[in-house]
Amino acid sequence: MNTMEVLTLLLVVFAALSYIDRHGDDNNKKK
Repeated sequence: MNTMEVLTLLLVVFAALSYIDRHGDDNNKKK
């Protein structure tokens, strides 16, 4: 694995988790 590949992978995972968490909160507030 390349250092840049690892950093990119972590960034993508972090962004995905943040996106999912934000959507979960929005759905809970609407309901």
